[in-house]
Amino acid sequence: MKTFLLFGALIWFLYSSWAPAWGPTLAIWLLIIGAFMVLGPSVAKLNRSERRNHYDSY
Repeated sequence: MKTFLLFGALIWFLYSSWAPAWGPTLAIWLLIIGAFMVLGPSVAKLNRSERRNHYDSY
């Protein structure tokens, strides 16, 4: 929870008027990378290679 709050504070700062001009661009990239880091393991569990294919008939 603390990590998400710190990440949110960083994104908020980058979108604020105190951030440098490249702040919003960096915030967007951090959000994209963060989404892959959070959702990536969940999607990988759905696509496990050891799951049986129901089309195989052996």
